Amino acid sequence: MVSILIAHGIYEVVTGVRVKPDQEEAAKGWIKDNAKATFLISSTIDYTQLEYLITCQTAHDMWAKLTSMREPQNQIAEAMIAKPNFHSHSVFSENLVTIELRKLEVKFDKPIYVSMCILDISKTCLYEFHEYMAPLFRDKCKIMYMDTDSLIYHVECDDVYDIMKRDINRFDTSDYSVDNAYGIPLANKKVPGLMKDDNNSIIMTDFVGLRAKMYALRVQRKKDTKKAKGVKSSIVTKSITFEDYTRCLNDAIEMTRKQSCIRSKLHEVYTILETKIALSPHDDKRYIVSGSTNTLPWGHYRCK
Repeated sequence: MVSILIAHGIYEVVTGVRVKPDQEEAAKGWIKDNAKATFLISSTIDYTQLEYLITCQTAHDMWAKLTSMREPQNQIAEAMIAKPNFHSHSVFSENLVTIELRKLEVKFDKPIYVSMCILDISKTCLYEFHEYMAPLFRDKCKIMYMDTDSLIYHVECDDVYDIMKRDINRFDTSDYSVDNAYGIPLANKKVPGLMKDDNNSIIMTDFVGLRAKMYALRVQRKKDTKKAKGVKSSIVTKSITFEDYTRCLNDAIEMTRKQSCIRSKLHEVYTILETKIALSPHDDKRYIVSGSTNTLPWGHYRCK
């Protein structure tokens, strides 16, 4: 096998002596030779070995695995466990053990800072919008729920849609119907940083917020929206009602539901029946003001 690789001039690619160059033109030759080496290796081994090597990305990876397969397995396991980046192992059978190693280096070649910036800018936009709402309505405006990019307000005023028309530059109303009852013009479609009415002029009549990712709301002429993180959507739809959210909040009780889940251990798939806390009035991310349903952020001067 080695003589064949040498004859084709690709032995250095297989052994890892010749690595993929950074230059685009030079890399084309390496990619071509790597593909040739991969074909030669895969065509000279049996099917069971090929199945073992199917996840290898380069000919060098395949060669390294083939070499390790010929070595005594107990010596390989001992050597892997002795490595400083050893993480864990799983025993499948007497002759099959998987060993997980930590990465020795992490290459930051993806713009992960973009997601951080999106979150920061989103919060800034929300705070700026609330700085507009708070002095406008004063004590007649209250935040009921807040997420990364959205706010649910309880506002007391004569006509909130009239205010939206007056300050149309702050809102994206492009999803409103052309003949909407409030005469709001369609404007600012997809403009970043502007707020949008998710209900498109349809009135939200009820809202119950228990904790993060756990709330329910009612909108006229629509089905109730119910959210409960960690609970399967089918369970939420079939066995949890809007009244359950209300009772959970008013009576300060937890509600549980049973759900079936698929799990896998050592590549054996099985189902389990688990009991989950579906609804809970205990908000661990906010301070609940005693004797009320109001909350404050942790660190607020009124937190006792």
